[in-house]
Amino acid sequence: VMSAVNAALSPHRSLAALLIPRLAVGPHEAPIFGWRIASYLFDMAAAREAISEAIGVRHSDMARRVCAAAEHFVKSAVYQASSNREVVGGTANVGGVTVRVPLQCFAIRADSRPHQVVHTRGRVGVREVVQRARLDEAA
Repeated sequence: VMSAVNAALSPHRSLAALLIPRLAVGPHEAPIFGWRIASYLFDMAAAREAISEAIGVRHSDMARRVCAAAEHFVKSAVYQASSNREVVGGTANVGGVTVRVPLQCFAIRADSRPHQVVHTRGRVGVREVVQRARLDEAA
């Protein structure tokens, strides 16, 4: 799934990387402006096509859920995140282990996870959504 997301975000990342060095703003603001400008030129239809090609599994409930989760993640990454660093995620110390916390754009109602595991209260990432779809398919 992450390869599908990366394939869908690749054109956006390339355009943002092209724009960032050419912007006449400070080094901390340039990634934010470059990411936002590139979002205006983002082609969601091409992203959907890249996601469906990369996932490969079709015509099942799980495939529909996984594709929808990947599309939602890509939309959130392009239109709501401020830079690629926010999409990829910063690092956090979880139980003495440094982990990378990617964009968490899926809201959940009842958050029963232990507080050590929750990085953004009431929200989960694409990996957790896909894992839930896999568990539901297996049941």
